[in-house]
Order: sequence, then structure tokens, then C-alpha cells
Amino acid sequence: MVRVWKWSVIVLVVMGSAEVWGQTEPAKVSGGDVVAQDAGARKKLEENLKEVAADRVGLGKMLAFLSDNAGAPLVVDWEGLGKVGVDQNTEVEISVKEVPLRRVLTEVLEQGSGGKATFWVEDGKVKVGAKDQTAAEKKKRAAALIARAKALAGQPRAAADLLIQARVMDGTGDEALLAQVLKDVKESGWTEAFSADGSVVLPAGFNEKERDQLTDTIKEITADGQGLAKAVYFVAHTMELNLNVDWAALEKAGVERDVPVTVLLKDVRIDAALKALLEKASAGKLGLADNDGLVAISTSQELASSPRYQCVWAYDVRGLTGSIVTASVKAAVDEKAWGNGCYAEVSGGVLFVRQTWENQRKVEAAVEKMRAGKIP
Repeated sequence: MVRVWKWSVIVLVVMGSAEVWGQTEPAKVSGGDVVAQDAGARKKLEENLKEVAADRVGLGKMLAFLSDNAGAPLVVDWEGLGKVGVDQNTEVEISVKEVPLRRVLTEVLEQGSGGKATFWVEDGKVKVGAKDQTAAEKKKRAAALIARAKALAGQPRAAADLLIQARVMDGTGDEALLAQVLKDVKESGWTEAFSADGSVVLPAGFNEKERDQLTDTIKEITADGQGLAKAVYFVAHTMELNLNVDWAALEKAGVERDVPVTVLLKDVRIDAALKALLEKASAGKLGLADNDGLVAISTSQELASSPRYQCVWAYDVRGLTGSIVTASVKAAVDEKAWGNGCYAEVSGGVLFVRQTWENQRKVEAAVEKMRAGKIP
């Protein structure tokens, strides 16, 4: 029998630190103090929250709670968000443990705004607003992304992603920009991620974070007509997964939370167990992806096309020609999949790829072929 496990409707956030900033307006400060405040806010974004749980809570209420309790004050431009159709009452649902505030905000805003909202650090606060922006605003936000990247010591994948986003947002298309930013990051103290000549050095298991959660084995799962929600949350609870289910997308596809599922599985990988449950519930309509510490369940179409399900992986391509590498990996994935912010960039002997989880497997296979001397 599958154990029933329900999330509380109360949002709970427990921080490792007792510090709470709230929404109080800061006193007038000098330029140096503003820089220090920005650095502090960026640091808070990367600190892990012990637990965040919300069951269909309005976006406005969720953001206000995070602002009061998660250690980083939020300033939300509701007027600007309203102009692009974002409603404070749109419900969001999340249950995660030991993930950064940055990741929680990303997920909450994706759910609550349909990809129309974003956040950045400015004046010592985390600001939330519409993604649509002027050229001047893009330049300003690009600078904020670069500053955030500099604060990510020891997290090369996350920093590299921010750096490439900054270049794309700035609109210069200048290869020298990323190289200069990497140099700046190195000089700021992130030396362990670089070799003596400035090339990026990939530590062992660089991409493994995205794989670990779903490869563990679950001893047994028995569901005899239980609802899909109960079954998948049982797996999440038993295996301590950070699981997010896009129930809005599932319901649009005709899959309800209480659709009955029946399985009897023993000694199977977590991904196999979840896929079996999803197959029983939807006959191929649903899928899962492991992205930046969160296991996501949604429709196969959403997983293949929405930016919220993309992840950044890095591949060692030292000794290979950059233009050939990028052309080969792009050819290995459907041409249509390179929209929505996806990219393949080579810098310092490393290929950085933003793609969906499934497409990263195709990129990985293409890189392995190239390293074996077999250009696909």
C-alpha cells in the first residue's frame, strides 16, 4: 500500500542562519556599501534553504513570505508584471530541501508567471520584474549576472551559465566578452576552477549532480489503484527527492492528480519507477527531467520545449576544434530544440551546453564520439 503523504498548505522555510532581512527600506549608504550589499544579496541567493514547502499558494503570498523569511529582501514590480499578464493570485506548488534560494525563486516564478518574470540583484536587494526589457535594462542586468557569477566560487557550471547569459543578454555577440569575464572571475579568487593559463579545469564528476538523484535504487513500490499524486510523492518522500510536479500542465493534458495507478516494482532505479507510474497515468503523455537539484514531472511537450527544464552541462573538449564541436553537437539534437535560450559554446577547452535533460544525453554521446575520433 502506498503511504499517503500530503504537503501542508503552510509555506515553511527553515534557514541555516537565523538572520532575517524583511522588506524594510535600507538607509542611505555610500557606493562602497551598495557594492557590499549587492554581494551579500548574491551570496544569500546561493545559500541552501533547509526546506521550502507550499501547496497551491498564491504567487504574491509566496514571494512575500520568501522576502520576510529566506534571508534576502525581495522588491517585486507588480505593476510591470501586471502589464505582461502576471497575476499575484496564480497558485504555485513546491516542496524541496537543501536547494539554493536562487533555485526556489526560479521555480516559483516559472510556475507563477509562465516564464514572463525574472529576478536580479540591485541596490542590495533581489528585484523581481518582467523579462521584457529595454536595451539599457538588458545591459544593466547583464552586469548583475556577471557580478553574480563572480560570487559563485567553486560552482563553475552555474557561473559559466550566468556569464553566457550575460553575453547573450548584452547583445554584443563578442567572443572576447566571455573570455574577459572568465579572466575577471579568475582574478576575483576563483582560482581552483582554472589552470595556470586561464583555461577552465573540470573537476571529476562535473556533470554528475544532475544524474545522482535518479540512478539510486528503490527497494519496493506497490500501488493498487492509488492516485498518481500519492504515488509519486511516496517515491519522493522515501528516496528524499526534491520533486516538482507541474500539475497545471498535467491537467491541461487531461491527467488529474487522483488518476489511479497500479504497479508492483522491486529493486528498480528511481527514474524507472517514476516512468512506470507516469506511463500508467498518461499512456506516454508525461515525462521527467532532473535539473539543477530538482526532479521535474510535466508533459513530454513541456519538458522538450520550456526553458524551465533546461540544464547546463560542461564537457571537456580540449584538443578538439571549437567550430567543429559546436556544429557536431547541434547536429546531434533536433534543430528546433536550439531555441528558447539553448546554446552550445566553447571556451577554454570546455563546451558549455544549455539544453533539456534528454538532449544533454545526445550531446554527451556526440562528444564521446568526437573524443574517440568519430565525428558524427
